[in-house]
Amino acid sequence: MERFTAVRTERMRLLGLDPADPASGKVFMDMSARLFGAPVLAVICTDKALSSYLDIGLLVQTICLAAQHFGVDSIIASQLVSQPDILRPALEITENLNIVTGIGLGYAKPNSLINTYRSTRRPIEEVVRYKD
Repeated sequence: MERFTAVRTERMRLLGLDPADPASGKVFMDMSARLFGAPVLAVICTDKALSSYLDIGLLVQTICLAAQHFGVDSIIASQLVSQPDILRPALEITENLNIVTGIGLGYAKPNSLINTYRSTRRPIEEVVRYKD
């Protein structure tokens, strides 16, 4: 959560928005909800009877890599899972499916300010442990 908050704060500041201001937060949330202008949204679901999120993760990665191969950019829309009551009826997603994530697809505008943002990476020592 700390990292999510830090990245959100950095992105808001880049766009000239005040992370402490609720009105700025709404503007940023609206931009995020619209996937920063991506024209296509792929909603990734899995049958509730299945439990392999590794497979879904590999699928999402493969879609993003395949899109890039064809010159299409992507953005992972993980916040979609927080709005199932809106998505299910709008997209006719049945109750037997879990909404896992979304993928926005389109052509990035390299000069768009949001597309210049690069998050910092955590030191490898924080995410990998070696045992003798």
